[in-house]
Amino acid sequence: MKKTTASGLTKTTLNNMFISTKLCIPPMKAQLLPRESLLERLSRGRDRRLIVVSGMAGSGKTSLVCQWIARDDLTVAWYSLDQTDNDGDLFFRYFLTALAGVDERLARMIEPFLQSHKVISGTEFVPLAVRLFVDLDRDIHVVLDDYHLVQSPEIHRVLTSLLEYMPPRMHLVIVSRYTIPIPMGHFRIRNQMVEIAPSDIYFTEAETERFVKEIMQVALSHDEMRELRRHTEGWVGGLQLFGLSLKSGGTVVNKNDMLGRLGQETTAYLIEEIVNAQPEKVKNFIYDTALLERFSDELCEEVTGLSDVAEILDHLHRNNLYLIALDVKGTWYRYHHLLSEAVRKSVRTASPATFREVQRKAARWFANNGYLEDALRHAFVSGDKELTADLLEDSLPLFYEYYDVPSGVRWIAKLPRSVLIKRALLRLHECLLKIDSLHFSALEEIFREIEAEGEDIFKRYHGFKKMLCDDLVTYFRYVLRYFLRDPAHADVERLNEAVGLISRGNRVFAVYIKLAVAWSHFIMGDLALAGETLEETSGLLLTCESVWARMLWTRLATDVERYRGRLIRSEAVLRESSEFLDEKGFSESPMRFILSMSWARIFYLRNDLDTALSHLAIALDYAEQMKMASDIVQANGLLAFIYLAQGDEERTQLCTRKMELAARATGSRNMVAVVEAMVARIAMGRGNLDFVDTWVEGRRLSMDDPFSILFVMECLDYCEYYYRRGRHQEGRAMLEQLRERCTARGMWEQILDIDLLYSATLYALSERDKAHRTMQRALVFSEAEGYVRPLVERGTFILPILKDLAARKSHRAVPWLYHIIGQCRSGREGVHATISGMKKRHPDLTHREMEILKLITVGYQNKEIADRTCVSLDTIKTHTKHIFQKLDVKTRIQAIRRAEDLKLFKTT
Repeated sequence: MKKTTASGLTKTTLNNMFISTKLCIPPMKAQLLPRESLLERLSRGRDRRLIVVSGMAGSGKTSLVCQWIARDDLTVAWYSLDQTDNDGDLFFRYFLTALAGVDERLARMIEPFLQSHKVISGTEFVPLAVRLFVDLDRDIHVVLDDYHLVQSPEIHRVLTSLLEYMPPRMHLVIVSRYTIPIPMGHFRIRNQMVEIAPSDIYFTEAETERFVKEIMQVALSHDEMRELRRHTEGWVGGLQLFGLSLKSGGTVVNKNDMLGRLGQETTAYLIEEIVNAQPEKVKNFIYDTALLERFSDELCEEVTGLSDVAEILDHLHRNNLYLIALDVKGTWYRYHHLLSEAVRKSVRTASPATFREVQRKAARWFANNGYLEDALRHAFVSGDKELTADLLEDSLPLFYEYYDVPSGVRWIAKLPRSVLIKRALLRLHECLLKIDSLHFSALEEIFREIEAEGEDIFKRYHGFKKMLCDDLVTYFRYVLRYFLRDPAHADVERLNEAVGLISRGNRVFAVYIKLAVAWSHFIMGDLALAGETLEETSGLLLTCESVWARMLWTRLATDVERYRGRLIRSEAVLRESSEFLDEKGFSESPMRFILSMSWARIFYLRNDLDTALSHLAIALDYAEQMKMASDIVQANGLLAFIYLAQGDEERTQLCTRKMELAARATGSRNMVAVVEAMVARIAMGRGNLDFVDTWVEGRRLSMDDPFSILFVMECLDYCEYYYRRGRHQEGRAMLEQLRERCTARGMWEQILDIDLLYSATLYALSERDKAHRTMQRALVFSEAEGYVRPLVERGTFILPILKDLAARKSHRAVPWLYHIIGQCRSGREGVHATISGMKKRHPDLTHREMEILKLITVGYQNKEIADRTCVSLDTIKTHTKHIFQKLDVKTRIQAIRRAEDLKLFKTT
């Protein structure tokens, strides 16, 4: 019906107005999904003065209000607004007409005003509306639908005044896309309003799935449903348009087909109905910024050239124009996925040059502000290959420093070969990023290609980049060719010579070379030289200030200290580096995972297998992502020993197989030999001596072989093999020679293993006094440093000797002796023995669980316990759960009382 002025309104016109679609509740759609939680909120607030439902276009606001009206059987005066309703007189007349349509008494009172030729003003309207409702015997909800179309300050002011004086029976329901320009704080404080915000109106994941299955009646796979949820983000309009496309013909063939249909149906709507309907400046702003995956004020200024970005973003936010805040501070934003995709498709087609230029600007801005992933993503999308290569050359050192190696490798792989081949610096970085994979033959091939091209390939570089190229060439020329090919035969003098060739402005490579020297000494068993080199390197670490280099240094220093038998000092080094990461702001970065393998080894040696497993899970996951061959081998090897201890044959075999495959993939003879020695030891633990027979025969170990850590591992395997085969004299001779050589090098962790086997061998040879003295020496050392697992692993060999010592009660470390007996007897983690009678002190609590329980009893919370024990909060929660189960309690208070009853922390 066409609107008329006041002078044109007649009684007949009034009657026509009653059936006008503007003043009728929209018909209920046949297919609606009940929004129970929202409907309940509206029902609870039905008596409030103001009810506001806001959300972006197509979000289901009107449908929700219609559902509520039907559910609660409300008496409603409905007024659907459009842009012509900004005239005050016309707005007030339609408002009154809507009221007249729901009550005969109101209609009689209102009719004279509607038929009057006088313009209705706001000063007349408010008293009239109040007077109309004073004696009303029922509640009436006045619904103003699409209120965002009202721009008149007068109408906003009049409604604000009406809300102040409204009678209890009158309730105003405002449905709007935008934040309404009516002060609402006053009504919130007085609990006089209910608000359904834009964030509330979105479908939840469960509602989206129900809508697809029950309303659209479409069967989607799990992946298709997940993608549909991700793209629509709970926007009902998108789901409805998608449903209409299916009704018009066809079914969903696959995920790509589904997303294609979704994009086709929503693009036209979003562009024409939303974007192009905005003021020119806002429209152009959306066309530029929607090309970005995320944006801030400063980035928007860079891309659009506008200075009033904050005001535009505020406009978009207030008007619910598909803008989504990515943080609570409102620093970063993005648009709804479907809007972004619609705009990108439109701009790519209509103005590809604009699309590329926006991407280039964004790439440079992100790079200048340290957002490497964003910078490279936009550079690649721009199609500017040279810009992408430039950014990669600038960014890759940071990827390596922050230990995000997979990202660096991934971005290089995306670059076309035709561009990469011209960039020597990128190719050198590629070698550096892949060095932990230990695929040295492939790296040497790349390096040889670079060297073969001569100086011409470096002509494009100047200043720092040229220096970086020179240092990388020096590093690979010395380290790759001499050290990494066969660490056992590294030319240490040439490596030290290379340190002096590294430029002063790039000392991190000097650190890498010195660490290579220290590693060479370490694997040859020269712990003193390894320690001295690490001490020298610590000074260089301060100069280069590289966090990554510090972590590499820590891992090697931890191993060196541990092999020296200084388990406590080894743990202290790890703790110091963990604190260093916290101080540098890396506590939540992937860098922290680099220490997980070292922590796992410490906890394993202390026989805290649960905590060791938690660290190993992290270490292995990260090692596989980083393609760190050495860590993959070590982690699987340690896992195999733990699963062997737990009697899990299937997992033991699986980890053994993974370890073997990873070692062979490196092509390193030394790595393969290390794994073969570990596999032989695992086979003995499983009782498979036939396999070890084959290994021993093939290895043909001689005590004249060059000394190294691998040599010690193999000798220990031989000695255990001799013991199990009853060849005790052969084992004794080898152990005596091996101990002498390890003592000369200060390898006390290995000497502990030697003494345990030596004591068992002497005992088998009936030299019991000597066996007892050797075992006493091992017990004193293991107690001082906290070694448990080496004794448990040899438990079946040494338990008779330990029982002899316990019977004599002459050993000074009697509590430790009984602790070790309990551990060896159980054959698993978590069983302790008392001194008298060797009974369990408590219900199967492990050493770590006892430590945590003690901290609980003195009042520490989980986060504090995690900090003190240097394990994750999740691990502490898991331990606490196990403690409660074993003590048969449900609360911390009950656990403390149970511990007191059992006298768990009394001296025994």
